[in-house]
Amino acid sequence: MEIGKKLFISEGTVKIHLHNIYQKLGVDSRTKLARYAQEKGLV
Repeated sequence: MEIGKKLFISEGTVKIHLHNIYQKLGVDSRTKLARYAQEKGLV
């Protein structure tokens, strides 16, 4: 996973962080996370 390589963390750690982010923002996929970020003007 590219994210993990850039941050020097394992793929499992990336998945845990993504899961926590999904829960906090009320989304359940990377697509919905990207849409959320776009709607909020974050990207």
